[in-house]
Amino acid sequence: MAVLKTRIGLFHEKRDFAPLASNKGSVLLVNAAPGTITGSRELLRRALFNLVENAVKYGPEDGQVRLCAELDGTDMVISVADQGPCIPPELRERIFEPFFRVDTARSRELGGTGLGLALVRAIAEVHGGSVWVEEHQAGGNRFVLRLPAVL
Repeated sequence: MAVLKTRIGLFHEKRDFAPLASNKGSVLLVNAAPGTITGSRELLRRALFNLVENAVKYGPEDGQVRLCAELDGTDMVISVADQGPCIPPELRERIFEPFFRVDTARSRELGGTGLGLALVRAIAEVHGGSVWVEEHQAGGNRFVLRLPAVL
């Protein structure tokens, strides 16, 4: 798939995600270091939207979602940390498969199709990057999106 390349400054994208959190009484905390990536603005915004939306959806009411962006060598590392239930280590790779659900009963309650994280992975890969999930040091999950930065 060909991607129209546009320079994207992540610091300015953060304001668009705050309403997602406030609708549930949650707070979106943002720490975005200056940096630029090149790619499709629409696709990258969709990937970030999916990650923030999931963090809010599966986190507690009045919880916190942390969106961070920092340069790491030649890459921009964007992370979304939540306070939701930890994804078991044996399922952390599978959650990026289309239609996979960790808890099918709960997922039906909250809506969605099971395609969001598969889409995030596809968007990361088409931009030469990667995505994974790990346990966050403060509890919950930390989704990490690593993309080549413009230096």
